[in-house]
Amino acid sequence: MSEATDKIIALNVRLKPSESSANLRATSHTDVGLAQGIADVDFGFIEPALLAAIAKTAKDGQAVPKGLDGTLVTRVATGWTC
Repeated sequence: MSEATDKIIALNVRLKPSESSANLRATSHTDVGLAQGIADVDFGFIEPALLAAIAKTAKDGQAVPKGLDGTLVTRVATGWTC
């Protein structure tokens, strides 16, 4: 019988920025969706002052909004397997 042997190979990887990735972007919200072997990861930004105002509203016992708008910073799609 032959035994399968796995060999680990270490590689140094350097990612060079593209024009759209050269600058840092702040995110405060992440959303992940999985479908048909693809994971979509959305990184967005919600104003901290807006989050603080909603938290204060809830703490005061008032009705909070059912949703809020943020800014989509970037979307990443990657394959995945189980």
